[in-house]
Parts: sequence; structure tokens; C-alpha cells
Amino acid sequence: VGGGSCRRGHGGRAPLAAVGTLKERSSIASWTDSRSAMTTQMLAPKQKILAVDDDADLLGLLERVLARAGFDVAVAADGPEALRYVDAEHPDLMVLDLTMPHMSGLTVLEELGRRARRPRVVCLTGRTDSQPREKAWALGVDEYITKPFGVNRIVEVVSEVARRNWALRELHRRSALDGLSWT
Repeated sequence: VGGGSCRRGHGGRAPLAAVGTLKERSSIASWTDSRSAMTTQMLAPKQKILAVDDDADLLGLLERVLARAGFDVAVAADGPEALRYVDAEHPDLMVLDLTMPHMSGLTVLEELGRRARRPRVVCLTGRTDSQPREKAWALGVDEYITKPFGVNRIVEVVSEVARRNWALRELHRRSALDGLSWT
């Protein structure tokens, strides 16, 4: 990424109830419920995930476990670097720490809200007070995880958000195809 130092690894805003119209939510629910996460992952294209955290050890762990889970993972150590990557590469999903130097995760969320295309976001934080959580939800995060967390938990949450993201895109793609005439 020009001017940034995101590196590529080796290798979905609101909960489902708040995504789209009632018809879309019902279609997504039946679509996702009718298939296991494994089947959906096999059918879905590999999704790009950007992990953002100022803790290098945690960032390395996120990169490894998410790549092992089948995602294409890039990492950024701060908010400005993350925003440059989002503008250049358009990741599907971002795992974002809320407490970072230079630019907080909440400021990153505000900046993402100004963009026409933004990734789904899973927030991570060590803070247990409700104020950042409420603000993050108001800014459109998909999920919120409090540190410390187990690696299985992060993979489970990211996989679910990615699965919902893919299902919503597939629903929109199919809806667009339904409007075409093949005469």
C-alpha cells in the first residue's frame, strides 16, 4: 500500500437483525441457517480481512489464526495505516482494536462511515466500560469482543460475520439477476 506498511498474511455492521429489509433478513437467515459454516466457507470466495492493533504480538496471533481459518489476512499497526489499506485494497472485514495511538479505533470507525464502501467490522478492546461499546455500535460495528479472548472465539466471530457478509452479497447478486430478462 503506497506509503503504508501493511503486510499481507499467508493466507461482514449491525447484527443480522439490523441488516437490510425484513425480506432480506429472512432470506439471509434461511440461506445461512440451511448451510453449515463449513459449506458456506467452501462455497464463498476467500474473504480479505484486515487486522488492526498496535500490539505486535496480538497482531501476529490474529494474522496466524485467521489465515489458518482460511482468510486472506493483512495487518496494520495503527488507524492511519488501516485507512490507507481500506482505500487501496477494499477488505471485506476488519478486526479493529479500539485503543491505539495516533488514531483510536472509534475515530477509524467514524472515518469508515464517510466512505462509500467500507468493510464489516469486529471491534476488539480491553476496556470494559459501556461508553466505547455503545459508541462502536452506533458507528455500525458488526460484533464487539472484549479482551482477553480465546483464539476459538475470534475465529468463530470473524467467520460468522464473514458468512453473513457473503450471504448478503449473494442475496443482492441473485436479486440483481432476477431482474434480468433472458429473451
